[in-house]
Amino acid sequence: MKLHTVLPAFGFIWALGSGSPVFGQQYQPGYIITNEGDTIKGKVDIGPRNKSLTSIHFVINGLERVDTYNTTDIAAFGTEGQVYKSASFDIDPQPTETSLLTFNKDQSMLHSRGFVREVASGPKSLYTFTDNTFKKHYYIHTDSTYDLLVFRRFKVYKNKTGAQGSTIGIGENKAYVSQLMVYFAGCPAVVNKLNNTLYNERSLASVFATYYENCAPGQGEIKLIRIRHSQRMGIIAGLSASKIDVREPSGEIRFMEATNYPVSRDFTCGVFYERSLPWYKNRWALNAELLWYRYHTKGSYVEKFSSQYNTVSTSEMNGSLVRGAAQLLYTIPMHTFDVQLEAGVFTMLFGTTSYHETIVKTTNNVVTTEEREGSSLTNPSGFALGAGISKGRWKLTASTEVCPPLYSETNRSFTYRGYLKLGYAIFSK
Repeated sequence: MKLHTVLPAFGFIWALGSGSPVFGQQYQPGYIITNEGDTIKGKVDIGPRNKSLTSIHFVINGLERVDTYNTTDIAAFGTEGQVYKSASFDIDPQPTETSLLTFNKDQSMLHSRGFVREVASGPKSLYTFTDNTFKKHYYIHTDSTYDLLVFRRFKVYKNKTGAQGSTIGIGENKAYVSQLMVYFAGCPAVVNKLNNTLYNERSLASVFATYYENCAPGQGEIKLIRIRHSQRMGIIAGLSASKIDVREPSGEIRFMEATNYPVSRDFTCGVFYERSLPWYKNRWALNAELLWYRYHTKGSYVEKFSSQYNTVSTSEMNGSLVRGAAQLLYTIPMHTFDVQLEAGVFTMLFGTTSYHETIVKTTNNVVTTEEREGSSLTNPSGFALGAGISKGRWKLTASTEVCPPLYSETNRSFTYRGYLKLGYAIFSK
């Protein structure tokens, strides 16, 4: 596989990530609930999960028409095991970034509408909403209203002792703790853990899980969700290991013996681009990868053709290469992370390889020496398999590559290569 054969694969992935009308939509099986209480089944596209959710696209089963619904058109909708309800609520306009915080600790809340996602359902329920600044807000449901759980950070002036002064510090209003104490009054198991509860989905959901385990068993359900980004791009770094196996042209080790090329271990780094596909709950994705690696190995092998004729070949192989890969990924959601399986093809795009070989021939007790130089006996293309785990922006992958045999006049060589790579997504949406 040469450069001109791998470029179409990268082009295909780029086309998928550039707004294709076929793959750009993220429709999943779901339903809507009308304001009259009727349920209609179809396919739902909610767009990026990290944006303010105020409308959806919906296709009724059996029809090709795409309809758009906002919070006044429907009462709720569901997709991928999650329930979203049309609601009216308050949001806190105070930014989350420390550099953007103000000294206004009493800033008024803003009223808004949107689709809130149900995190915990039952007699006590928890909802969440992400506003257009990507700030997450959390709500408890009481008497048909959605009450904002308040957590606000703000700037304050103080000195080293904590008293009022000229040094700028960060203050916090954790009103949500006292709100939850009132909400869960009568359930000591919950009240005892509230002071250690953080203002994030997993920590708040654990409070409701404690309530349903200890004070209302069997009456509620927790519905955590992990966002799988539609596309992301980042950097990767790790370790590589290369192994070269030299055999006869037939593949059989008939005359050849004592082959010895040790594993070459080195550092590797590169970049990746990942694009999700709208297949089976968005679990499939395409991955394009550029990876630099190098190897160095020195070994020998002996060929005995008869008692009167044999050769001893000693060679040193070096390489510094950039390889491109196009892979198909499948994601298996676990409780706190995702497992990713990958398979694809790769080829060397550019780089340098070299080998130096010394062949000592013995014929009827007459010894002759021959020197050879050239490109390393490694095939530049092959197949790759791997598996790893992904959580948030991070992913850890272990993969292996097998190069088909490369033939020379006297032998053929197999190349096996493995990677342990840690990746971080700099960009995702």
